[in-house]
Amino acid sequence: MPELHLRERISRLAVRGLSVNSFEIRCMPLDKLHLPVRNVAEFANEIAESLRDRGLDNPVIVVRGPREDLTAEILSGGGNVDSMPDIPVVNCVYGGTNRVTAARELGYTAIDCVLVPSFRLALRLQDIQRGHYNASKRREKETTT
Repeated sequence: MPELHLRERISRLAVRGLSVNSFEIRCMPLDKLHLPVRNVAEFANEIAESLRDRGLDNPVIVVRGPREDLTAEILSGGGNVDSMPDIPVVNCVYGGTNRVTAARELGYTAIDCVLVPSFRLALRLQDIQRGHYNASKRREKETTT
């Protein structure tokens, strides 16, 4: 089955204001990604359509680390760890649950992910991705009206 790669091949994402300014992007098997939250069906359908038409614009944000560390970080933030897999290293999707769900439905077996060591860094990357997505949606709306 096919792998879903970024539309514009990039090797690093820069985050202004952080001492760590680049992160690895790796094509990860979809069945090795833990989804701690459920997808939003309506949004997943929109994402699936976008993936079919345009490909992958942003990598999935994955917090990769030892299960114990991720569990402690989730619990300290008031989260629920009931669904955390009982494996030594977890690939926890922080941003991209709908992309992962849509990619699975489209028959992909792997997807490009940016690997980060903490949820705090994942939040910063997600804010950047959402900013780009919202700006793109505004431009799209302006050109159709």
